[in-house]
Amino acid sequence: MEISKNLPDIIPVPLILEYLSDSDSFIREASVKILGFIGKTLPIPTINVLINKALTDEEWIVRDATVVSLGKLIPYIDDKEVIIKSLVNLMDDDKSWVRRSSMKILSSIKEISESKIPFVKVSENLMNEDSKVREGAANLLSVYNFEEIDKVFKNILTLLGDEVEDVRTSTIDVMVKIIQKLGITKILSKLLKNLSDESTLETQQSIAIILGRTVRYADEKIKKRVIALLKIRCEMSQDKIICEILNKLREG
Repeated sequence: MEISKNLPDIIPVPLILEYLSDSDSFIREASVKILGFIGKTLPIPTINVLINKALTDEEWIVRDATVVSLGKLIPYIDDKEVIIKSLVNLMDDDKSWVRRSSMKILSSIKEISESKIPFVKVSENLMNEDSKVREGAANLLSVYNFEEIDKVFKNILTLLGDEVEDVRTSTIDVMVKIIQKLGITKILSKLLKNLSDESTLETQQSIAIILGRTVRYADEKIKKRVIALLKIRCEMSQDKIICEILNKLREG
């Protein structure tokens, strides 16, 4: 494996492709991982075999490794359509690890557009029992427009108060991206409405962090409105995170 990372050009791709038919799933998995490093020398043939053979492997560890390797090979091809389509199909995989990996790769593709990923697939995964699947689905939200985001805002609020910190952090990051892309005007009232004692403290903290990262350079009227509400929440909750964000916004 180390040789394939450091000296990818000395290992012939056709030789490794043969091992994808091995009866041992661990050998198939290792072969797929190696192809992720050396496949750039023959990207199109490698990708075709990975999609048509390894991505349909009966063992989930092979499918998961294939997703990761496809993610490494994406930069080496111009037409990413076939990879995107294959990864979208895996958002329904029966193994959460495979779902998570596919969504992680999809969210990293700069050229991707909302038309390529059915929103229903994302919304279904937002409430998955596996936290890594929820996190993966949250990362994909930045692809969509406000109308779609509005449809699942209740789910987003749930993720902002998720019991798992990584899910909350990813949801915060994606909401900041959405606001930077679409502006804060449409979504501000929804955020402020839920910055109340009717929401969990974790949800309030997440909303405060989002506001702290997005309204600093906003219109003065918006900034004053946010500061006024954060002041109330700081006094009521005495929460360190909320009060800290309030002070930073006051400082300018």
